[in-house]
Amino acid sequence: MKTNAERIAELSPEKRELFKRLLGKKEPDQSRQTITARRRDNGALPLSFGQQRLWFQDQLEPVTAYYNLPKAVRLHGVLDLSALERSFAELVRRHETLRTTFRIVDEQPAQVVSPAPAPGLPFFDLSHLDVAGREAEVARLAEEEARLPFDLTTGPLLRLRLLRLAEEEHVLLLTMHHIVSDAWSMGILVKEVITLYSAYSQGQPSPLPDLPVQYADYAIWQREYLSGELLERQLGYWRKQLKGVAVLELPRDRRRRSERSYRALRMFECPVIETHIVPSTDEPTGVGEPGLPPVAPALCNAIFAATGQRIRSLPIEAALGGRS
Repeated sequence: MKTNAERIAELSPEKRELFKRLLGKKEPDQSRQTITARRRDNGALPLSFGQQRLWFQDQLEPVTAYYNLPKAVRLHGVLDLSALERSFAELVRRHETLRTTFRIVDEQPAQVVSPAPAPGLPFFDLSHLDVAGREAEVARLAEEEARLPFDLTTGPLLRLRLLRLAEEEHVLLLTMHHIVSDAWSMGILVKEVITLYSAYSQGQPSPLPDLPVQYADYAIWQREYLSGELLERQLGYWRKQLKGVAVLELPRDRRRRSERSYRALRMFECPVIETHIVPSTDEPTGVGEPGLPPVAPALCNAIFAATGQRIRSLPIEAALGGRS
């Protein structure tokens, strides 16, 4: 995948000039956009801004599973348990973030990378149950695992369970905390495990090269890059956008609990809406908001019908990947 600096270098002179005008600043310093491996002298490393947000949420509401990322993978065929255990051991060795914990160092949150212990792989044999009983127990164990909180200070922040349904059928339960992973990372993790398992089960060494940089290197780079005037411009933009945002008084049929439970009485799925990023000369990074023209007016009308409030500006939260 090409870096932003490489993409900028490939632009024509006209497009580069337009890009600089949209950014409203001088030509980007490509050296500042390069992430390099950093030394681990004192063991304590800064959090990225995303990690700091999740760490704060954990301090605010500890011992919760709101930010667990669970996944269940059904495995068919003869399972080489030793190769599977070696695959996860190598995965944890390769990725520092999977052996990272979070502590207070010098009155600031910090991430601490530990040596690579082999992750535990608890084994549950459900083969003595009938088909219906096995599936019910798989569902129960999967929910139990997904709801089990993590302790960010002690870790590990990756948990595994292996369920045996039959001689050639297993279910692997995998859970990570969002502070060390995300949806994209989960996909990469599964692909790497498949690659490693394929090699180890055939008596071959790992075909995966060591990583040139780790997530902690990105966190250090981000803290250095987003600082000073640039950080203030970024914060100033969002303060301006969110200033005076109305508080919605949504009608409800019962008294709200004093503590959030994150349990909805009704859940529904909305169809996926394809969005695009539009240039914005107001935003300091040159990246605008996702275009949601079909959705926002209808949502404003629905809110007005339900609350009687006329909303001139409606902030919509969206999950986006690849933002700087």
